[in-house]
Amino acid sequence: MFKSNNQQEIFSFEDELNQKQGDLLNSSKGKWFYHILFSNINELDFRDLYSQKASRPNVPGNVLVCALILKELKGISYDELIEGVVFDLHFKTALGLSWIGDIPFSRATLFNF
Repeated sequence: MFKSNNQQEIFSFEDELNQKQGDLLNSSKGKWFYHILFSNINELDFRDLYSQKASRPNVPGNVLVCALILKELKGISYDELIEGVVFDLHFKTALGLSWIGDIPFSRATLFNF
């Protein structure tokens, strides 16, 4: 079942960073990736890939596509990608994840996409 990824978070892990950390994150490649690539992927283009039947909500297409692009750009394995998404603020920023606990997909989701 397709569900659009359009909900803005009120709070973000970025709110917990001090000024220096925030400046570093805002000038990072992760933030650049988010603004240049992630924000310009139209998630509705992926709507037809999902079942019309009532089921679990989808992982946003723009998150999956950008995660796979990051994997290739960094030359890392799927396991390293998952580890980055779970623990690395640069990955979270690049994928538009605002909550520190966000884990938007599992390894199996990538293969089923």
